[in-house]
Amino acid sequence: MFETKNGKSFPMLIHGLLRKNQKLNFEIISLKDRISNNPLSVQHLSKIMFHITNLLRECNGRNPNFLKSLSLDQIYVNKNIEDDVNTFIFEEDQEGDKKKQSLDVILFQLFHVLGFDIMQETFSKPNYFDLIINYLYDHIFEERQQDSQTKINEKHILERIFNVNIIKIMYDQPFSRVYLIETPYYINSQRNKIVVKWIKYISEYDMIQYLHREIRLLERVHDLENCTKLFCYTNVLPQQFIFMKYYDITLDDLNNEIGKNQVNVIDLIHLIKQMLLALKGLHDRQIIHRDLKPQNIMFEYLNDNHSIQNMRCVLIDLDRSDNNQIVKSVREFQSDYIGTPEYQPPEGTQDHHYEESYDIWQLGYIIQCILLRDKNKLYSKQKDRPIEEQVYENIFKSDWEKVKLRFPKFYEVVKQMMDYDPQKRPALVEIEEEINKIN
Repeated sequence: MFETKNGKSFPMLIHGLLRKNQKLNFEIISLKDRISNNPLSVQHLSKIMFHITNLLRECNGRNPNFLKSLSLDQIYVNKNIEDDVNTFIFEEDQEGDKKKQSLDVILFQLFHVLGFDIMQETFSKPNYFDLIINYLYDHIFEERQQDSQTKINEKHILERIFNVNIIKIMYDQPFSRVYLIETPYYINSQRNKIVVKWIKYISEYDMIQYLHREIRLLERVHDLENCTKLFCYTNVLPQQFIFMKYYDITLDDLNNEIGKNQVNVIDLIHLIKQMLLALKGLHDRQIIHRDLKPQNIMFEYLNDNHSIQNMRCVLIDLDRSDNNQIVKSVREFQSDYIGTPEYQPPEGTQDHHYEESYDIWQLGYIIQCILLRDKNKLYSKQKDRPIEEQVYENIFKSDWEKVKLRFPKFYEVVKQMMDYDPQKRPALVEIEEEINKIN
């Protein structure tokens, strides 16, 4: 499936949704043939139907006209890994003039033909998805059979249903975690590790506001080398699992390593050019990042020579980014997000209207932090926006004097990028021209 915006088509990267011209790294067999060759246990079928239920729900949510009907010979599993339960369907099987069935009818027929004892009236209830998932949990997880109140967390789902091998947790918050995992067979990646970002929405409002925000933005930049590579995603509401490329080092960690040595101007110029290139990719597609900070700027090594000159910049965490062109029309991506305070420009959100100058300021400040080896502690304490111009100038006066003294070639461009007036900040192409003059 594709989503069309501004005359361009972008693929919907839903886990389990394939096209027949897509090159696969694994062999598949229809669920019908798998069952006829070797009858499957109730637990195994429950895992398969867990995938199918969430896959069809997501496809229907993204495009209500997509699903027509589905039979066991149109559902596929891995041919060579018998205990694997990841399932796949082909878009082409939904094309043509077939009579369209409703999603609840499709699901009921699949559960019925597989022998599940779910009553048909269950599928007419408003919360039938929740009822089905809980029903499947009871058949998948033995601990639920002993205690129906047992909570099933995202780690259970990843390991036992997605057959994922978790290496470690890289980021850990109550409602958001990032797992480093071994690359599953269904992910087309040259690296043996990828990451899974897990999000749990704590309210229906948040889910409505943010459920597809990051996904749609990632889908729109999936072909850009300098933006996060999204492989696929799945929603197990109210949870979301996003499978993405793993990158080697954050700017924050890289900056700490650089700090052990004297700043090399040639290396610094390369880093800046890479960050400009990555940001240009977003801005060319009318996307404002809004949360640039060293933790959201990553680099990947392009070869075994782990030098700065052989690194590519990649911008991550688009979950609070803003599609400017869309915002100007239907405000699809507006939110109450205010950004990381210590990296927020002096003008603040300005009635939730964002321009490229917002990102320009953040990048200018990041460059200044690299040069001076530290953030401005006084600015970090400023929580309220907008900040008065004179207060702002006084806060950064000492910093700019240090930059002018120690790194005079960078002074003008950094000062311009951090101009108090958003309208006076230079465009990316102007910044690149100034950086190219530095030697």
